[in-house]
Amino acid sequence: MAKPFLSVILPITEKSNRLPLVLLDLDRNLSKAEYSSEILAINLTGDSGVSEVVRKMGETVKNLKIIDGEVGTFSSAIKIGMLLTGGNIRLLALSGRSIPVDQLNTMIPHFKSGADLVVASRDFEGEKRNYRKLVRRIAIEKAAGLVMKFFLKDIKDPFSDFLAFTEVAAEKIFTDLKPIKHFTNLSILLAAKKNNFNIKEVSVYVS
Repeated sequence: MAKPFLSVILPITEKSNRLPLVLLDLDRNLSKAEYSSEILAINLTGDSGVSEVVRKMGETVKNLKIIDGEVGTFSSAIKIGMLLTGGNIRLLALSGRSIPVDQLNTMIPHFKSGADLVVASRDFEGEKRNYRKLVRRIAIEKAAGLVMKFFLKDIKDPFSDFLAFTEVAAEKIFTDLKPIKHFTNLSILLAAKKNNFNIKEVSVYVS
């Protein structure tokens, strides 16, 4: 295929019956977009059956690729995925959720305005939304309070599961990335800050 506008990098960390539904939902959302796209799934489970499921889904889901085998740690696998994809914009989706395309489209215009990295600050739908946000805030403050306070104080959701990069920013950040164990998100944002990349944050709804 020709160079896609958007590459979605989807790490798979556990075997789940939801995987086909996640891929179908992502494909459905991307099919509504006016730009070309590809999906790169990274099998981190060590289970060859997961790769078979993804390959089978490739018969239905357009432009779906899989990396399997010995890819190493979570952080190194993400680096491989980000550098192997060819999109002008590269979306790292660190969870099993899929952003509806109308939400994704709120991120894209910021790149035209000079952003190098766009953070999707999550807002959860449903009755448990406020409770989940409170629990998450407490967990974040305990885990990385000092980092957030002094280096990432202007980012509301530094543990966001959805980060989008320009091609230039992705290649610079992930080529040089030295991730902090268990804090891949923070490591990425700190690397972006260090390289003086322009970071924007937008609110999106995920279910």
